[in-house]
Amino acid sequence: MQCCFQQLLNESQKIEAMERKPGEHLGTEDTICGTAMGSNVAPAYVNLYMDHFERTYVYPNSTFQQNALTWYRYIDDIFCIWKGDQTSLQEFFNTINVSRPGLSFTLVQHHEEIAFLDIKILKDTSGNLSTDLYIKPTDCNSLLLYNSCQPRPTRDSLPRSQFKRVARIVSNSATRNTRVQEMADKFKARNYPTRLVNLLPYCFITQCAVMDT
Repeated sequence: MQCCFQQLLNESQKIEAMERKPGEHLGTEDTICGTAMGSNVAPAYVNLYMDHFERTYVYPNSTFQQNALTWYRYIDDIFCIWKGDQTSLQEFFNTINVSRPGLSFTLVQHHEEIAFLDIKILKDTSGNLSTDLYIKPTDCNSLLLYNSCQPRPTRDSLPRSQFKRVARIVSNSATRNTRVQEMADKFKARNYPTRLVNLLPYCFITQCAVMDT
C-alpha cells in the first residue's frame, strides 16, 4: 500500500510540474495541470495533494492553530469551526488562498447555519449544534423512476438507503419525521410502490425514536 501511495505521489508531482512550452499548440489531449475529470485516479490525486497542502500550509499556520476548533475535509470540501474574529478568519483565508498557484478557495461563513455536503449544521442560541438534511435550492426530484430499466434489486434498495440517510443526518426527532415524509412523497412521485414507501419510513422513525430515548 505504501508503494502504491508513493507511486501516486510521484505521478501527482509530475502532473503538478507539467507546463506548456511557449508557442506549443494546446491539443485536446494536453494537460497543463491536474488530471482529467472522471478519471479513476482523480480522487486519489486530490486527496494526496490536499493532504500535502494541509500539512505544509494549513496546520503549521499560527492563526489556524489559535482559532480553528475543527477542520474536516472531504476531497476538496472543508468544514471548519472558527473561534476567532472576522479579521483573523479573513487573514487565514487570504494566506492559504495565495499559497499555491492554480489553487483557490471559496469562503462561505455564517454564525448560525452552514451547509457541508448534504448536511446542514445549525447552532441555537445556547451554542448547541444540530444537523439537518441540506438540499440545494436548484434541486429537483431526480430519483430513479421505478419503471426504469434498472434491475429491480437496485430500485427496491433506493428507498431504504435514502430513508437511512435521513435518519442518520437529521438529529432533531420532529424535523426527522418531516424529512422522512418529504422523502416518501418524492418516491411516490417517481412511481415507487406503497410497500416500499409507506412501511420503511415507519421503521426508521421507530428505530430513531428508540435511539433518541
